[in-house]
Amino acid sequence: MHLKRKVSATISLLCPPMAFKNVLLRLLGWDIGRDCKIGFSWVESSKIILRDSVKIGHGNYISCKTLVLREGSYIQHFNQIKGDVWVFLQESSAIGNFNRVIRARRGVTWGRSVLRLGVFSKLTSRHLVDCTRSVRLGDYSTIAGVASQIWTHGYLHAPTGLDRFRIDGSIRIGNTVYIGSACVINA
Repeated sequence: MHLKRKVSATISLLCPPMAFKNVLLRLLGWDIGRDCKIGFSWVESSKIILRDSVKIGHGNYISCKTLVLREGSYIQHFNQIKGDVWVFLQESSAIGNFNRVIRARRGVTWGRSVLRLGVFSKLTSRHLVDCTRSVRLGDYSTIAGVASQIWTHGYLHAPTGLDRFRIDGSIRIGNTVYIGSACVINA
């Protein structure tokens, strides 16, 4: 299973975006719809579902638990999606360019973490999303501009001394919400 994932990720990275590439990836277990284009990107996941007209651009590094892109959704270029996280992009939602979605390894994190972008929602450019816990963006919402950060963990420090403990919490952003550049959102 692990070898099959590495082989399919290598094909995803090295083969040009064309119908034959999709045929090879289907043979290796990807569920790929019609008119999908997968650029020169490393895409590795236990389960990959790409519905009709999905696009994944060039230069992405995607290594996650599950990747589901619904009809017309897309991931543009040079994004990093890394860690034990389930990624769901609903119809016509998008991840722009140069974004980082990260989750620490098991032991540091626990439970299931989901990144979900609703219908026609977008994470634009150069944002950081920490998925220690889940992050959900509602329908028609945008994290716009550049350099916003979403953090699902933080620390509570003792009044004196070195003691502290981590606080984890999910983030849910509602429908039709606009968040501009350089915002920091905490759980």
